[in-house]
Amino acid sequence: MGISLFSPEMREEFLRRQDTDPVLKQVLKGLTFRLIMLSLDAPGEQDRQMAMNLQGGRFISIVYDIQPAPSELRTIPFDSKRFDARGTAPHQVFVDLCTGKRELISTFPLVKIEGNIGKLMGQIEGFTALINFISKMDIVP
Repeated sequence: MGISLFSPEMREEFLRRQDTDPVLKQVLKGLTFRLIMLSLDAPGEQDRQMAMNLQGGRFISIVYDIQPAPSELRTIPFDSKRFDARGTAPHQVFVDLCTGKRELISTFPLVKIEGNIGKLMGQIEGFTALINFISKMDIVP
């Protein structure tokens, strides 16, 4: 059975594996960013938001918010004091990215990006490695 993208099960898997999986430890090494990914119109008529704080290669927190679509998540202003960036896109864009069907660079025109994208781009190799790691997990929409 797969792990739903941007779900509490995905959070638990990340938190468990960051301490037990040497591949994930290597992927996360040195990564530091605070990112929100807002996925619109997920299965079950949901909007799903994942807010993660990754400091020095460790997940400090991963918080999910799942609401019926269309939700207030779409209209909440981006908080640049708490997060470096927010990416908002249709759920299928994130599914295609996280299952390896789409390259990161090809998603940029499809994602509304707010905040300090430069900080994320400064760590693009590590972020790409994290996405590649996710693509090897049993991800379902």
